[in-house]
Amino acid sequence: MAAELWAEAAAKASPQRQDEGSDSPAHDSPAPIIRRACDACRTRKIRCDRKSPCSYCSQAKIPCIQANTRPKEKRTRILLSAQYERKIDVIDSRLEEVTRLLEELQTNLATPAVHAIQTIGSSGSSPRPPIPASSSAHFGHVVRRASDSPAIQGESTLAAHSVFANEFLQGAVQTDAIPDSSNIEFRDALSSLHHVVDSMNQQNGANDMSYPDAHPVECVSFRGNELPPMKLTVALIRAAKAAPTEMATMIHEFSPLENFSELCLHVYFSENYSQADFITANAGLLYLYTEYMARTPEKEDEIIPYVEMCRANLQTALANLPLHVPATSRMIGALLLGSFHAIDISRPSLCWTLVSKASELCQTLGYHQSSSMKNDDAKTIRRKSFLFWNVYMIEKSLSLRLGRASTIPDWAVTVSIPGMEDFYPNPLSPYISLWIRTAKCQGSIYEILFSPNSVLQPDHVRESRVQSLANDLTEIRSEQYGMSSKLVNKMVEKIGKPMSKFTFITDDILRLSLLTLVYRASRSPLKKHTTFIPECIEAARATLERHQDCMKFLEQSHASYYSAYVQWTLLYAPFVPFIVVFCQVIETRDEMDLARLESFINSMDSAPPVLDAAANMYRLFHALYKVAVRYIEFRNSTPPAGPTKTGAQLNNCLNALGFTNVGLEAGQQDTSGMFQGQIDSTGSFMGDDAIDSFMEGQQEINPIWTSDPAQLDGWFNNNNQVMEFIEQTSFDSHLDERSGGTQLE
Repeated sequence: MAAELWAEAAAKASPQRQDEGSDSPAHDSPAPIIRRACDACRTRKIRCDRKSPCSYCSQAKIPCIQANTRPKEKRTRILLSAQYERKIDVIDSRLEEVTRLLEELQTNLATPAVHAIQTIGSSGSSPRPPIPASSSAHFGHVVRRASDSPAIQGESTLAAHSVFANEFLQGAVQTDAIPDSSNIEFRDALSSLHHVVDSMNQQNGANDMSYPDAHPVECVSFRGNELPPMKLTVALIRAAKAAPTEMATMIHEFSPLENFSELCLHVYFSENYSQADFITANAGLLYLYTEYMARTPEKEDEIIPYVEMCRANLQTALANLPLHVPATSRMIGALLLGSFHAIDISRPSLCWTLVSKASELCQTLGYHQSSSMKNDDAKTIRRKSFLFWNVYMIEKSLSLRLGRASTIPDWAVTVSIPGMEDFYPNPLSPYISLWIRTAKCQGSIYEILFSPNSVLQPDHVRESRVQSLANDLTEIRSEQYGMSSKLVNKMVEKIGKPMSKFTFITDDILRLSLLTLVYRASRSPLKKHTTFIPECIEAARATLERHQDCMKFLEQSHASYYSAYVQWTLLYAPFVPFIVVFCQVIETRDEMDLARLESFINSMDSAPPVLDAAANMYRLFHALYKVAVRYIEFRNSTPPAGPTKTGAQLNNCLNALGFTNVGLEAGQQDTSGMFQGQIDSTGSFMGDDAIDSFMEGQQEINPIWTSDPAQLDGWFNNNNQVMEFIEQTSFDSHLDERSGGTQLE
């Protein structure tokens, strides 16, 4: 029905055909009036000569009265066009607004608790939650919790204990016999208690989310924003329904495609739509137009303005979201789409703001608790679970990426992690379960390994945590490789073999990178002159090698995936494998590891420069590689007795990149003795006691080289600063400023 209305509305752009004969000259002059028989002749049923007066009335000398009637005019056929559809939508939205205002008025009038209890008792039913309005809310006046369901409260609240007391009393009444003389009074008291408890549960959220002395203000309007041509939008939505792609499938999860067309119709023609609808519509159209542009490169010049239009609308709406938003599944979906877009444009801090609000709404509505869904049907449970677990995945990954405490503690989540087929027919459903478990590991890595409190834990506690997380990541990786052919074939059938292979490779790279970070938190054994344990170094090397596999795949006519690879893999979590191998090169002068760094740089150099963040990553890692090359050249040459200009230059560059106190500055202990030992077949140094003394002193002054877990917090923060450099567009100027303009040629 919606598609037909869209097609009809598009046809209205051309002049409408009028009814046949309505434009002919014969209709310009009024039609002649044909006289009827006079009333007297018609009453006596005699022939009337239709004159005025007629001959009979003249002879009878009676008034000749005749009722003049105009010929029946041809009525214009009324079509249900876009204009009438728009009027109906406006009327519907205004009716909903009136209903909402009436319910708010009723709630505000019933302020005394006793009056509210009496009203509930007389009606015999509990008050209904307010009906959510589809129009934009005046959030500056009354912050309404227009929610899909009442706010869920924890078991520690007074309301929860009151419910327990009420149920406890109900059970006691059923077992104890109450005399008839006091039965009526007791029943009244029991009913009053029941209504008080219900009133607390129903009105707690609404009353808490209002400012009694606030004045109404107009919220931001998006009516003047341009939208892509309706005709092309209709064609893209129809194509997405007929042959769903990966983008169409993702949009379907947030707004089913049969509803997405109606949502877009509402945004195109209605004058009063919610911010959530505007965000969802523009985010969906942005993905559809971007995908269409990738499939039809010959039309890129035509499609780019529409992509930029949708992107500007989306970012404008996200930038103007208020602090208080309605707790609805639509708003959660809109915030999630905004979070995805923030990651796509490399804005992790903005993404954290959006996903934290989505996390708050999910917990307000109880999406994280299985007990809140016990009365829901299967479809509702599936949608709530899908929204919550997407919020969970983004939030946990950003917790590690930004080094912030998670807003979703795992001990508060009672919803079961879905299986590999629970989100069917989503083509990526086999991976969703693995993604959720990986996200849980990401949150745990920061919480129990790199948070300020965790780095102070004893060695045996930290080693146990490292081993546990490493086992979890290894198990997830094994399940990925052991995925049944049935699930893989379903995914290939839905989204194609290239996307399936891309997902498989990038997931493997992400988990290897996380495994490297986990092993980084492990203390290196004593008398070992390497900062990292062998498992950490091997994981880092495996990550860089797997990266080469991904780049080879992207070079095979799949360059359109490169942006997703950078944002959702290399930058999605702290990419420490390159840093670990870099430190290994500095420490051991391993030529094979230096070659791995060079291969990584060459692969990034050949990639398309589609993102500022990707270009910044390349410049940063290229600078690290050049430092490693110059450092090895400097150490392989005969070292002078004292500090040199080259050593100071290297220190300036390393300091600019976030690595401090490397031990080359004047006044520090001479490091030349470190490299006077022999090198074994693995590239490790075989030194004497002087080397041991130096290594111990070096570990005390430099968190980068330390294996002391108490210093890992500084190392982790330094690494985050390095990753922040990648996300800054002014990376080059920032580097030059910190290094005093020093460059390595």
